[in-house]
Amino acid sequence: MNRMIRNMISTKDGLVIFLDNQVHKLVTGLNVRFLQEISKHGTSNPIVARLGPQVKDLCGFYNLTDEQKGEIFDIMSNKVCRHCLECYDIFKKIETKIVEIDAQIGKKGLDLQSNGRVVTLPSVPNLVADAENFLYKAKSALRDLTNIFRVLFDINCKETEKNLYQCILEQLKEKFGENDNLIKQLSEDYKLWIKELVAKRNAVEHPGGYSGRLYIKDCSYEEYEGRKGIIIPTWHRDSDKPTSILHDMSSYIHNIFTFAEEIFILSLQKCKPLVDVPMHIAKIPESERSKDMPVRFRMVMDHDAKGNSL
Repeated sequence: MNRMIRNMISTKDGLVIFLDNQVHKLVTGLNVRFLQEISKHGTSNPIVARLGPQVKDLCGFYNLTDEQKGEIFDIMSNKVCRHCLECYDIFKKIETKIVEIDAQIGKKGLDLQSNGRVVTLPSVPNLVADAENFLYKAKSALRDLTNIFRVLFDINCKETEKNLYQCILEQLKEKFGENDNLIKQLSEDYKLWIKELVAKRNAVEHPGGYSGRLYIKDCSYEEYEGRKGIIIPTWHRDSDKPTSILHDMSSYIHNIFTFAEEIFILSLQKCKPLVDVPMHIAKIPESERSKDMPVRFRMVMDHDAKGNSL
């Protein structure tokens, strides 16, 4: 390995080694140590930095058992982070093809035939399968995140629950009250985007059911604001207005990993600190974040706080 090691975390399966451009796992067996790449994304990717090393570092300031720390790291890094990166890879694959299409049209114009009466439309290969898989991975990330509440608060809702997040919200309200910041965050995000994301995936899994059907449309030639041209891929449920797949995917990726990060921190802050010292979790100004490992939050002394609390 010729890249700098940014962090190492011991798990029950082996030693996870975070580099700035990759993540490896070191496993010992049969008198041999095996080094296996488990992600082509390293700590320079904010998703990896903030759902991996940042989680490990912040957990170290709270009175958690080794088992709890191990489970939390597994949930955040091995599951939520992995699903987010899978979504990111799908997004980049589609984005690359659309950029290529745009460049071709910009250079050569539209492929017209029969004196302009026929237009050869560009297309994004495997669009439907990739879009549906993206939704599956995104929904999986949100589902796996809920295990945080089991580990820290002994709150259990079955994954088969018709509305997993509503079930969790009800139990959290009983435990902490309706005005708690964690509950407010969960409720707000659920209404703003989680509900629709889950509904899109449910429409794929159960077409024509409670969530309706998901319609995915490849590149098309349409009139928009008085001009004709190529419209990039869109999707929508039933009578909803079509929206850009690329834009929505970008928003969902950002929403999922920042939501996971903030829900983890809000939950962690309800636990007992390891030492009785006035400290709190503060947000690092974006200009001060390391390019090699751009974590967003750190623990600071109350009298040495730079940045804002969550």
